[in-house]
Amino acid sequence: MMRPLHNAQFGAEASKDKKLKITKNALGNRVAFAASMMDGMGVTESERLSQAATEIRKLAKELEK
Repeated sequence: MMRPLHNAQFGAEASKDKKLKITKNALGNRVAFAASMMDGMGVTESERLSQAATEIRKLAKELEK
């Protein structure tokens, strides 16, 4: 489940104003993140095939570059 973010345009505006680098991959506001933390795990451990886990792996791969 993903709820829309009301300030989703903030990143784009901030990158123009302050010349910040914004990642291509983003994390959605997903229930799986909170549920996995309640179990003391990361989402890639508790729900490996979820959209949340896919988002984490994509973001990690981008940040490793």
